[in-house]
Amino acid sequence: LYPYSGSTAVLLPNQYGIPEPDTRLYQPVQTSQVEILLVPALMADHHGHRLGYGKGYYDRFIQDAGTQTHLICPVPHVLFVDQLPNDPW
Repeated sequence: LYPYSGSTAVLLPNQYGIPEPDTRLYQPVQTSQVEILLVPALMADHHGHRLGYGKGYYDRFIQDAGTQTHLICPVPHVLFVDQLPNDPW
């Protein structure tokens, strides 16, 4: 986990083509120190559940996040529903 500093960050594409901070230039950050986490989703509901991509990466990360971490799940309004099926985690 590495910091992101906005427009001055040096980003490189990862194995999926997603730009990430160049790990050679930045020191890792502890999960509990993350202030804002953008969580991807296919859909989200009014109860805070989300439909992810099936690998559980963000679910595990959220469990270790600090109590001060703000979770933001940007989905279009049309993909925001009343209720989704969910798991205990």
